Amino acid sequence: MSDRPVGHLYGRDVYAFGDGGYAFEAKGDLRPLRKEDCKAVSLFANYSPTEDTDGFIQLPSGVRYRIVQRGDGQAPTLNQTVRIDNLVWQGDGEGFNDRSRPRYREVDERIDDSMPEWRREALLSMKVGEVRRLIVPATVEDGRRRHELRLWAIVNER
Repeated sequence: MSDRPVGHLYGRDVYAFGDGGYAFEAKGDLRPLRKEDCKAVSLFANYSPTEDTDGFIQLPSGVRYRIVQRGDGQAPTLNQTVRIDNLVWQGDGEGFNDRSRPRYREVDERIDDSMPEWRREALLSMKVGEVRRLIVPATVEDGRRRHELRLWAIVNER
């Protein structure tokens, strides 16, 4: 948990808490926010994602990522369609190299409000050519915790 507030929710201080979630103080205790309430948190302008000792950076959604290969292309914007590879590890394993068999798919996907927030957040912060490994906490997405995204191209402009 963070020792300083990272934002506000309905006038209360909010702290980074657990595996990508937020908590608020009530009657001297920290209480975790429900997943649906996390979207309403107003983060402070000076709050930035933090890098863990394992090299992963945490985004405001709670998703942690590490860049495997830097991209040198353009960054997509909202409402563009992108071509990505998505490798997903199923199961309860902790690492990207465990025995669970990854599932792969290549897809063209429009970045818009119908896309899960964590995925939109990740893609909008990538550049064409980038490969990124993501750890998605269970509070954000059930069942699929580890992804590797490769942003191949921006297929169309709005």
